Amino acid sequence: TAVYVARNGGTFTQGGMGKTDIMFPIGIMCGKELHVTGSFRYSAGDYQLALDMVASGRLNVKDLISKTVPFEEAKEAFENVKHGNGIKWLIEGPK
Repeated sequence: TAVYVARNGGTFTQGGMGKTDIMFPIGIMCGKELHVTGSFRYSAGDYQLALDMVASGRLNVKDLISKTVPFEEAKEAFENVKHGNGIKWLIEGPK
């Protein structure tokens, strides 16, 4: 997890929901004196902020797409994301 590479005194933020029960390296967290926070989703105004960033060119969403694959390769795309290969795989709709 990111806890292992966080700097001493740094912050670890868990974004989104994972499994209800997990194994967590609490010894590493305590030893590094990390600040741990959680973030469930988004807050008020985030959609508008994102739209403004895209419209102004400050955020190029195309850079977020790791790969585009045809619908027939959807299973491969999910497996790659599961194993940390890329950020966002775009699956084309069936033709």
